[in-house]
Amino acid sequence: RRICEGSFQMAMSCAVVTTFSPQGYEVYGRHFIETFTEFWPADVPLYAFYEGEKPADASERATWISLDADRDRSKFMAAHKDIETGDYRKCPVRFCHKVYAMAGAPRTTGHLIWLDSDCETVAPITDAVLRKICADPGQAGAFLARPQARHSETGFLSFNKNNCGYEFLDELRRFYNSGELFILSELHDSMAFDCVRRRFERAGHRFKNICPDSKGLSVFSQSYLKDHIKHHKGAGRKERKYGHHMIPGE
Repeated sequence: RRICEGSFQMAMSCAVVTTFSPQGYEVYGRHFIETFTEFWPADVPLYAFYEGEKPADASERATWISLDADRDRSKFMAAHKDIETGDYRKCPVRFCHKVYAMAGAPRTTGHLIWLDSDCETVAPITDAVLRKICADPGQAGAFLARPQARHSETGFLSFNKNNCGYEFLDELRRFYNSGELFILSELHDSMAFDCVRRRFERAGHRFKNICPDSKGLSVFSQSYLKDHIKHHKGAGRKERKYGHHMIPGE
């Protein structure tokens, strides 16, 4: 194991999980993996959940897992596909893939980090960075709060194995499988995350907000991630970064 410089702390035990559609892989997922390979520690596993066929040029840096093999996800999609609308707030299927990928990822490390696949790593991820963005001892997870918005930003999340973080993922899966998601005013993963998080907080669990002084909607760039990871969220940012206009939901 590596030792943190200037201390006797053991290196963080982390893994990262992401997912993408076939088009998403072509537009931004491949670049996600390339920049992950360049800047993340070699001993941090990457779990890439894919839809359809595994990419022909799939990088050996990632462990590739078929999202289509998740039976819970298949049942959820079949049951609710007719609900989808042009309003992202009423698209439970479009935003379920992240939940099933997070909940289905291997749990072999102390922390599991979720990153949206339209993220780009731009600077080395050190142990010091990992300690800032992951939950502290005694916390269940870490997230990007948006106090001035209806829900948190979930392009980044992390879960602590040693303080019920993985039990949180089990509860989030159950929240979808049971249909309890439909009690919410908006049917996407960010609202679901906040609902389950607040239940855990009422039960005494704590979560780390990694953008404590943020304002407005774009909090990713105001967080501890800002110098290391860029989030090209939304059609406009994707077109500027990748030269491709993404239709919502693609």
